[in-house]
Amino acid sequence: MVQMIENWSDVHGEIKSLSPSPSDPASCLATVKVNGSDRVASFPNLLEKKVGDEITVQVPHAAVERAALAAGSRVRLRVRQGGLDRFFAHPDQVQKLGSE
Repeated sequence: MVQMIENWSDVHGEIKSLSPSPSDPASCLATVKVNGSDRVASFPNLLEKKVGDEITVQVPHAAVERAALAAGSRVRLRVRQGGLDRFFAHPDQVQKLGSE
């Protein structure tokens, strides 16, 4: 078992797909193309090596609705890595970005 350290990253990218989480009815699974990852305060940025990749992030359903997220949305999410391929969005740090 790999022990995870407390970590947060501000990820910006594009939602490629969005679907209900089969394991948590209060969450959605967002597949996000990571365009950038910024460090948050003194926390390690474990997602800087994911720039250019797609990751699946568990996002609280209420945050998805509040930000009006959909496939194709450009977003900024505060994300922590909770396992090898497990990523979780902070419920208060989910933001849809305007079009360029």
